[in-house]
Amino acid sequence: MMTRIINWSRDHSITVLFVALIITCGFGYLAQNIRLDASADRMMNADDPEKEYYKKVVDTFGSDNVTVVYIKDKDIFTYDKLDKLYEAVSALEDIPGVTKVNSFFNTTNFKGIDGVLSTNKFIDEDIPEEVGDLQQIKIDALNNPVVLRRMISEKGNVIALNVVAFNETKEESFDVRMASDIEKAIGPLKENFEEVFQLGKPMMRKQVTDYMIGDQKLLIPLA
Repeated sequence: MMTRIINWSRDHSITVLFVALIITCGFGYLAQNIRLDASADRMMNADDPEKEYYKKVVDTFGSDNVTVVYIKDKDIFTYDKLDKLYEAVSALEDIPGVTKVNSFFNTTNFKGIDGVLSTNKFIDEDIPEEVGDLQQIKIDALNNPVVLRRMISEKGNVIALNVVAFNETKEESFDVRMASDIEKAIGPLKENFEEVFQLGKPMMRKQVTDYMIGDQKLLIPLA
């Protein structure tokens, strides 16, 4: 039987190639519907006790989906630089799914003034333009244990914006979209600061997804 099929295929090679081409095109058309999910959640048993415990922790303490935006510059505490940062923070807060952006713009600056505890923010309303006031913000940040090494480096040349997100709508491509939106929001900073980049779970999953898509674009046509 197999010999007859092989002989027939040899004698009707054009027909065989045409049929193979039609089948390949059909499967190729359906391949456009393939969706890749880099989330580890789909690999876990829905009834896993550890997964249920994780959900309870998130419900109690909030989302663990945090992206850190790293910003480095030798002279961050100038009016122009802080103004650009404030615009970036506002753009990050407007991203759908972002619940909070932690930075020294919205962090309380606890310090004693003439025996009285001050609980103002590092920047109350408007960014000051006087050099002395700007340097005082830097000094306060470096002397604040809540901010130091969490939102500002010991040398004062690196600051971090902590972007907290929560996938309330259960969007399948949430992390990939979030990483792209964050990249778009911090894009203007790259023209004004020495080094700007993001790191966190959304970016990691976006990179994994991009690598998988790149591999599939190579392997599927070869197959």
